[in-house]
Parts: sequence; C-alpha cells; structure tokens
Amino acid sequence: MSENTVTVRSIDVRELKPYISLLQNYIGLPFPQLELECMAAERETNPEAKHEFRIIESVTYEKICKLLNKHFDHIDAKSSIPSFLWLVANLYYYGNIEEQEQLDIEFTLDQREELQIREEIAQLFTFIQQRKSIQLIGDGQYGLEGRPIEFGSEDKSSLRIHNTSCWFEALLENYLFPNCLPDVASDEDAQRIWKKKRKKVGRKSRTNTNAIIHGVDSLFHDAGLVRGVAPTNLCEFLFDYLDTMGYLNDPTDRLSLAPSTIKTYIHNLRKETASPQFGNAVFKKASIEELSRTTPEEAAYFWLFYPKQEKKEPVE
Repeated sequence: MSENTVTVRSIDVRELKPYISLLQNYIGLPFPQLELECMAAERETNPEAKHEFRIIESVTYEKICKLLNKHFDHIDAKSSIPSFLWLVANLYYYGNIEEQEQLDIEFTLDQREELQIREEIAQLFTFIQQRKSIQLIGDGQYGLEGRPIEFGSEDKSSLRIHNTSCWFEALLENYLFPNCLPDVASDEDAQRIWKKKRKKVGRKSRTNTNAIIHGVDSLFHDAGLVRGVAPTNLCEFLFDYLDTMGYLNDPTDRLSLAPSTIKTYIHNLRKETASPQFGNAVFKKASIEELSRTTPEEAAYFWLFYPKQEKKEPVE
C-alpha cells in the first residue's frame, strides 16, 4: 500500500458543487452533510458567510495527476477529471465509508430502536398466529380453553400461568397489535416487517471497490477517454488508484484486485442490473402535515412508553 501524508483541508463548498452531480451519477454520495452544506451555501444571503467542507486529504492532487500521466497520454490537466478523481480518492479512502456508516447509525439510533421494537412485536404476532389452537366464537370472545404461558430466566426461575380463556392472546390482539401494528392484518403482513432477506456478502472492501471501479470505468467511457471494454491501461490505472486509496492492504487484496481481476470485475459489473454504486442521500421538502404526523414505528413507541400523550396518526 502506498504511504501518503495525511492533511486536513477545509474547502469552500462552491468549489465542490460542480462535482456533486458527478459523484451522484457515477460513484454514489452517502455523505449528506456535504449536500446539506452546498444547499445552505445556495440559500446564503450574507456575502461574508463561509460554507466549508472538511476533507482529510490522504491522496494529493499531484499524485492523481502522476497516475493519469502514467497510464494515459491525452487527459487535459485542466479538465474536471483530475479534480473529480482527487475528490473520490479522499472521500472514499479506505475506512471512510465505514466511518460514515457508523455516524449514520449513531445519528439514527432512536429511529433504529423504534424500528426494532416494531419488528419484535411483528415477530410476536407471527408466533401467536402459529400458536393459536382455538377459533373465535360468534360473539368475538375466546373459548374457555387456553394454552398455558411460561416465562423463564437465566437464573432458572420461571412462571407458568394457566392463561384462562386465552386472556394473554386477547391482550395482544385487542390492545398491543391494533396500536403497534395497525397495518398488519395477517401473518404475511407481519413477516414483511420482521423477516429479513439475508444476502451473502464478501469482504466489506469489495463492495466499496466495486463502486469505485464501476464508477471510474463509466466516467472514462462517457468522457471518451477509453474505448472498448476494460482496456489494459484502464485496469492498470484502477489498480494503482485503489492502491493509492489504501485498499491493497495485504497479498489477498493485491491478488483479488490485480489488473487482470479488475478486467473481469468490469465485465461482470456491466452485466448486473443493479448498480454497485453507493446510495445517494435523498432530501425532500416536507409539508406541515407531514411534519405533524409520525411514522408507524414512532406511533408504536409512544403508545408503549408514553400512553398519556396525545396520539398522532401514523404516516401511511
């Protein structure tokens, strides 16, 4: 891995604005604070106000130009390509995406907790549907026979209740589920909330490098800098570029991201229907009505922990 001198630069967002759409189109931009700073600068009325974005520079602009000159002989240094590659190299430097994801998790911790609570209640809904062994009688009341409920703990203490007339199921179905799962009418609805599709994934860095490889490949072709699919100079440039960005940390990385392997990646990524790029932060204007309403997860949370507060209607 190449050794780089790390410095911190605060850049006027007006200098970065021209590259926002390029990042969104080719790489993906999971850095909402950058977009928000650009939006704030656009609405700024004070001419003396500064809007800056802090970038940890691990790869210098000179290093990017050196790599381009090594593999290409017709890229204008005055074009947007070197600056774009410099920005990508430092925004998506090895470990930065994981750090950003951790910040997002911390920022949305409350929302994640509310979501997890509703997922657990949906799991309970599924369990109850599978557990029920009696049918509701005509007047809507449960029959006299109920299956006992047992509670246990790690210290081996336990409690067994008879569950007369299935009062436990009645409590859940008449109070908990209607208030916390108003949009759930069947086990299929519940499973859509809690059942996750598990995906097989490789090393985390492969997800990142796929986005960078595909993005740079697409940009270079659209700009007319390369022709054909995965030419040798492009693959060799990407190998050096990823090395400079800190992604080639060990022999396994250098083998799995060798120029010949990158050539295969480019071919395969072009065949995939879903783009490998990072997700873009999405912003939209919210109406007063939307701001005054709450999500199903928030509604469930407030019903459980703050029952005396005024109930808000969940967003559909």
